[in-house]
Amino acid sequence: MKDARTTIQTTLSPYVLALTSEQRKTIAKLGDGTVPFVDRLMDYSVLESAPIEPCSASSSLADVVNFE
Repeated sequence: MKDARTTIQTTLSPYVLALTSEQRKTIAKLGDGTVPFVDRLMDYSVLESAPIEPCSASSSLADVVNFE
């Protein structure tokens, strides 16, 4: 078990950073409620490579984005 822990630490150490409490407060948190939203957003971003026009006062979101 100790060897497995050492292997994990040496493998991940170049990618893991120790953050201060102030730095942790500035990072967006991804909780259980936002995971499905982000998953759907990522799927949509792959399907639609063209940028979406911003909504204006004269148009609604449904007019701009065609959800099917």
